[in-house]
Parts: sequence; C-alpha cells; structure tokens
Amino acid sequence: MNAQEIFDKVARHLLKQNAQAKTSDGYGCMYRTVDGLACAVGCLLTDEEARAADTAKDKDGHELNTGIANIAAAGMLPQRLSPFLGLLEHLQRVHDYKEPQQWREALRQVAHNAELSAAVLDEVSP
Repeated sequence: MNAQEIFDKVARHLLKQNAQAKTSDGYGCMYRTVDGLACAVGCLLTDEEARAADTAKDKDGHELNTGIANIAAAGMLPQRLSPFLGLLEHLQRVHDYKEPQQWREALRQVAHNAELSAAVLDEVSP
C-alpha cells in the first residue's frame, strides 16, 4: 500500500463505521473491539496484529499505551506500515480525539497536510 491507498482505506472505514473503537469502560481507544469496531490503524491490521497491539506490554511487563508511536517503538508495527508512521499518527489522532461528526473535515485536513487527494471523502455518504 502507498500513502494514498492507506488514507483512502482508513477514511472509508471511519466514515462508514461512524463510531470510535473504545475500551469497554469508554475511556480509551483500541485497535479492535470485541463488538467489531476498529480504529484508524486497526482497520489496517490483521486480527493477530490487532490483538498483539491491544495487549502490548513493555519490557517490564507494563501495558503500553496503544498510541501508534509506542507500538512502533516496541517493534510491533508491521513492516508494511512502518514507512507511513507519520500519516498513521495523524489518522489515529482523528479517530481518538475527534467526534465522528468531525471526522470528515479532520480527514480533509490530514489529506491536505500530507498532499494526498481527499476525493474519497466525497464518495462516502454522510
């Protein structure tokens, strides 16, 4: 995948899902939830990769924050996604810190900043 393909896949996923992938207590985000939701990065991961990322621990056995930079630093970001870490961080922030009704505009800004086409945003119905 290239950066445009990643952006398009994540944008389609988030806009169709229209809900954050949250922990059961609602206070944190997850790559994948038990009820089938996935975050911006979670939709790019295999089931096995998502399970590993959601349960990642550091070398001392402490749970890692699921931020993509932490997962990458722990060597758990799949090699195919590593070249796109910056884009993935921006997409993850859209999912984690914006409400679903704000996603379309936030994704448009990500596309602009990354010099990508935002055409996919007009393909998915609001």
